[in-house]
Amino acid sequence: MITRRATSLEANHVVERSTVLAALGVPPEHVLPAPKLIDQPGHVIVTDQTRAIVDDIVGLIGRPVVVHAAGGVGKSVLTTQIEPNLPSGSVTLVYDCFGNGGYRRSSSPRHQHRQGLVQLANELAVHALCDPLIPVGTAQPADYARAFMARVQGAAEAVTASAPGALLVLVVDAADNAALIANDCGERTFVTDVLRETLPDNVRPAKPGRPRRQLSARPPPSATTRSVRRPTSAPRTATSRTPSTTARAVRRARPCPPTPRPAPRPRYPAK
Repeated sequence: MITRRATSLEANHVVERSTVLAALGVPPEHVLPAPKLIDQPGHVIVTDQTRAIVDDIVGLIGRPVVVHAAGGVGKSVLTTQIEPNLPSGSVTLVYDCFGNGGYRRSSSPRHQHRQGLVQLANELAVHALCDPLIPVGTAQPADYARAFMARVQGAAEAVTASAPGALLVLVVDAADNAALIANDCGERTFVTDVLRETLPDNVRPAKPGRPRRQLSARPPPSATTRSVRRPTSAPRTATSRTPSTTARAVRRARPCPPTPRPAPRPRYPAK
């Protein structure tokens, strides 16, 4: 296609993204099939727990880090704080299995190899670390796994060449959701295969999820588990109370009005 566009055989010599995708027979939504929908928080306080998890990711070679935390503690927020605390030149990819709840819909699956591995591989390609991975309708999960691992190997070498000591971190957020919906559909999620692969020494997989679903993605026995607890809140003061709480406290502290006394009876002189 490129060669033909460069000759007089074609009237239009411009090559655009749509031109390339049309030649490959792939719609744009299949190239990046599961974009991340995690909101970037405005201001985050990095806790000791976050630093400990990052230390595990940096220090553990060949062992996935499985992070357990209850809902609402901040697992997804944690995924946004990993890269700033890694060695210089490191690259972190975060795959969003939840997708604002869209993982439940058959029209927007996120648990299969053709979504997870294609999304991660092409995000590596966006960083100019490997070739794109173009999905094919006849490809099987094992085909995607082999193609993905070849790209991870090349990306790991490129990261090391550009910044010695840098890491490539692959974070799969809400992997338990992917495992649950895959089980409902009688399928195998890509998360299980990624966690069990033998990765290059500078590649670190991490999987945040909920404790009661910790075995749903079937992490390998070598995985390191780290639990995240809700930070202890500071003592509540009058200035830190919410308006509704303060109002109730004021109402409770307000003195009761005095009980009205009956008027004294008139006293008449004796006759």
